[in-house]
Amino acid sequence: MQDDSNAPTGPDGAARDRPRNAGPAHTEVVLVFGRCTTHRHEQAAAIAQSRGDARIRVAPRASGGPLAVRLADALATAARDTRPRRLVLDLPDDTRPEEAIGALTGPDAPEDTVVVGVVTVVDAGRFRSDLGDDGYLVEPVGDDGPHESDAETYTARALLTVTQIEFASTVILVDWAHLDQAELSILMALIGHLAPGARMRLARRASSGRGGNAEDSAADTTHGARITDAPGVTKAAGVTNATGTRFGGYLAGAARRIDAATQQPGWVRALNGEHRPHVTDRAVSTFRYQQLRPFHPNRIVRLLDGEIEAGAFGAVVRSAGFCSFATRPGIPARWDHIGRMISFQPMAALAGSELLAVGQDLVFQGIYLDEPGLAGALDACALTDAEFLAGPGLWRRLPDPLPRWEDGAERRL
Repeated sequence: MQDDSNAPTGPDGAARDRPRNAGPAHTEVVLVFGRCTTHRHEQAAAIAQSRGDARIRVAPRASGGPLAVRLADALATAARDTRPRRLVLDLPDDTRPEEAIGALTGPDAPEDTVVVGVVTVVDAGRFRSDLGDDGYLVEPVGDDGPHESDAETYTARALLTVTQIEFASTVILVDWAHLDQAELSILMALIGHLAPGARMRLARRASSGRGGNAEDSAADTTHGARITDAPGVTKAAGVTNATGTRFGGYLAGAARRIDAATQQPGWVRALNGEHRPHVTDRAVSTFRYQQLRPFHPNRIVRLLDGEIEAGAFGAVVRSAGFCSFATRPGIPARWDHIGRMISFQPMAALAGSELLAVGQDLVFQGIYLDEPGLAGALDACALTDAEFLAGPGLWRRLPDPLPRWEDGAERRL
């Protein structure tokens, strides 16, 4: 593995600063996410130190209001401190990455602010438990303070764990030295499938201390995972910080204008036929499932609550895409599944998209997946010939254990 950074570097390998009279007049922002607050703070500080950036901790949701307001406050704070050209924003653990990226790149974003990096810090020691976290982030509708109504939205914390990886341009893996080679290989490959476009970094020392001082070569080994072309896993280069992680040109080399369109999750890339992970392991796979007929809701719920939850087809870590249920003809839904949570969110009917309104287009990602077995089980949940020919009048009368759309459609497996 080699450092594929093309950024200009100084003698120590760190990215050279531009001359004071050169370069863009805008502020380049790196967003740092992570479920473990301690590790996120450490890595955000290290990135800022190695790049010479200013670091701002964005206020938590409970004390700062809507995310857009809290981000604006953070930028205002930076502006009072000599308006740095480069800024690292350390975001709270409950931040939705697509919301943060959208707030800084959308039509209402500051014109002089450009997101050039989305870094997610993953704690290998708690990743499995984070995936199984069945807690929910509860917010008032609109996320703008107290409401007279009791309307609330629920976001599964396990979903935050995954989406923070899926939208990353760089993933830093910490507390990994205690894992054996097979576990680390599978974890790296799983991250590679969730975020095929992200660079992956191994912190050189597990800060929890359980792994002791990891060997210097650890950051350059795949531990059984196959690495193909860049971005993949690259050699650390530049300044070594107090946590043992080396930074430098790799963030500057990856610097580019980032928005919600450029940061596509792995499942979206799979739907587009563009899923090419750079870190792979034979145990980890991604496959696309398509079906022209709508699901019988009772049968799909039994499959989800039964065989899929029990791991009969391997460990389904993530599935997402678009689906339809026979009892709700003409209304496609967004399928979003992680851990023990799955949600079905209705979408507006799309003119000219009859196939999407009645069929399934889903992506499954996991470990030791029995793809033919899972595809066959999903096929068995679609309408039979007789049911399909009976038409929507009969479909609407089929048993349907899912919540009504207006009540939300999120359930735990």
